[in-house]
Amino acid sequence: MRLKAKAQDHVRTVEHVDLSNAAELYAAIRRVIAGETLVLTTSLPHEIIEAAVNVVSSAPVTPYAVEPAFAFGSRPLFETDENDPELLSYFAEGSAAELELTQKMSPFPTPSSIIEGALGAAWPAGVERLQLDETERRCPWGLVRHLSENGELFYHADCPDLDRADLPPFQSSFINLAIVCYVRPAESGGELQVAPHCITNADEIDRLRLPGHAYALRADLLPEPVTIRPVPGLAALWNARNVHRVLKTYGSQARTTISGFALFRGPTCPLSLYY
Repeated sequence: MRLKAKAQDHVRTVEHVDLSNAAELYAAIRRVIAGETLVLTTSLPHEIIEAAVNVVSSAPVTPYAVEPAFAFGSRPLFETDENDPELLSYFAEGSAAELELTQKMSPFPTPSSIIEGALGAAWPAGVERLQLDETERRCPWGLVRHLSENGELFYHADCPDLDRADLPPFQSSFINLAIVCYVRPAESGGELQVAPHCITNADEIDRLRLPGHAYALRADLLPEPVTIRPVPGLAALWNARNVHRVLKTYGSQARTTISGFALFRGPTCPLSLYY
């Protein structure tokens, strides 16, 4: 039996906003932070996406494969020693991939830099790169991900704070905003689905967990989702606590996206970008 949407999950909306309209973008983000199950979509300039597609097609940007440990519920990176190999790999590989995309797209800005600039213009306190440790190193932003044929991401929620409210930089009152920009869709499939169900505690994840999987949640226990069809240049933003997945891709062309998170820590704090 599927879960019924909770009271705070009653809104299931996809709303398109103008990325260049700072007031409109700010108001929409505030609605997401306030608890609406709202997926914001926006469109990036055609020439930017065309340049990105050319880069991906001619000389694919190396995907950043070493993802932050806290993204999937294992040992959080900010609990590690500053010279821990996992932490060093995160900064080195993520920063290298970001630089590679920037260089290959020149003289055009990258999709992630356009989104970063729009968020900075819309949010009163601006944006910053999230700092994970005491070394003043800042997180990379804009993960290039190639999802090949038959690739999929099961239902999950990105809630790095649930069991570690006493540890910086996360605490339970913070909102983690997920952002994805479609550069090149697969030949078919690869749709994003966001269910109107917000994860609020770790016990809920354990209750919904798919047996045998480290992070996947059971689709049959979740309310019906909204579906976002991948279109080049389309970007989506939603509360990452809302359970979401990417449907299986088909065909020889990989689904290529650029994604990341924006951490809301309060109305007077900058949005902290990371992946």
